Amino acid sequence: MKELLRQVLDRIAPRLGLTPDAVDVLVGAGGTRHVRTDRPLCPQGCADDLAVLMLDGAGRVECAAPRNGVVVAQIVPPGQFARLPTGRGPGSPAPGFRAVAHVDSWVGLIGAASMAAALDRLSGDRALRVMAYGWRAFSGHLYERCRLPVLRLPDRLLVQLGILAHDFGHPVGWGTRIELRVTHAQLAGLVGASRPAVCRALRALTSRGSVALDGYRLVLVDPRVAMSGH
Repeated sequence: MKELLRQVLDRIAPRLGLTPDAVDVLVGAGGTRHVRTDRPLCPQGCADDLAVLMLDGAGRVECAAPRNGVVVAQIVPPGQFARLPTGRGPGSPAPGFRAVAHVDSWVGLIGAASMAAALDRLSGDRALRVMAYGWRAFSGHLYERCRLPVLRLPDRLLVQLGILAHDFGHPVGWGTRIELRVTHAQLAGLVGASRPAVCRALRALTSRGSVALDGYRLVLVDPRVAMSGH
């Protein structure tokens, strides 16, 4: 699956500032792994010096919650790195967090030495773009998580459904169908609410035409369609 790793790196290279030479280094030294649903993305936990790039499928970053529950912090689409919050040690994951496959997935495993070798192939401004990319992705996710508590639950759901529609959506006549299966419990973790409250909020959003069902898939309805009543 090296070719898949190359395809994904080629696709995100303009955003990261990677040159073809740098991509060659990452592909040559990187590895790939097929991961079954709910299994860790990296064998025996993610090493401190290993970056996990989603190639196909979806990853899930989650944290153990009280009473044996699990809170979903993020669902990671192809083309993004699955990152765990760090603990007190340099680079070590925070206790309780883990990254697993949300569905059967392929991941790319890139070591720190390989990344350093790729950066050596870049000019100073391109190397800074690579480092800035990671900060932009983290700050964007942090912004979304920080603004959720000030929103009402239906609006929090719409924010998260909008993210899922962007990352895993397929256009349909009246909006965007979310192709990824996400349970009500997982949605509850993403928005910081209970499962029954999420079920009620989804029913309310469906009643007002903001969300629809297409078989077992959620559809985020285009606001213009919702306003027209069609």
